[in-house]
Amino acid sequence: MSQGFTDLDDWYQAPLGSRYFLRCWQALEKLLKPAPGMQILDAGCGAGHYSEKLAQTGALVQGVDPNNTLIERANLRVPSGTFQVGSLEDLPFSSQQFNCGICCNVLEFATDPVQALIELRRVCQQSVVVIVLNDRSLWQTQQSLARPFTNHPYYAGQFFSQQRLLELAIQAQWQVKMIAPIIHFPPLPFASWLAWAEGRFTNACWIAQLY
Repeated sequence: MSQGFTDLDDWYQAPLGSRYFLRCWQALEKLLKPAPGMQILDAGCGAGHYSEKLAQTGALVQGVDPNNTLIERANLRVPSGTFQVGSLEDLPFSSQQFNCGICCNVLEFATDPVQALIELRRVCQQSVVVIVLNDRSLWQTQQSLARPFTNHPYYAGQFFSQQRLLELAIQAQWQVKMIAPIIHFPPLPFASWLAWAEGRFTNACWIAQLY
């Protein structure tokens, strides 16, 4: 993964990012059912936005990310959590260390997504919830159009079809309980536009529960 996602805080505070994060968290919380005392790994934790939500439920959260700056922010955002720099393809944890894990918009930027999923299976006892962007959405179209004009790592990511995500999980020897759509608005910058657009467009994002 790239070292370049240091603008995550700004994006999550803007209308598009805040709505995206809210919808992802609502879907993730419903599937994961975090509870006090649960040991949860936030793989590719970034600046700790999802970790903060998990910690608020009483879960015991640890996070890993390759970006030093984002790990520093995660430690500040979630004082009760434990965060460290590390690779998704070689997680710095012992086998079966966590009850479960999350991996939110990380596989799109992983060097080897299958190996990342294998590592998640190694360290998580029960399940993992994975979120990835849909390669057949307007988000993909916007990404493709902008890619030649920017060096931001988001635009180098590889989005996934539902079938591709299923194939990756199976290769990593996960059992797939479900894959469902969760985002139904395009990448528009204004809250009023997003409110109008929500539910009117092709799914932008898949959420998968793996056992």
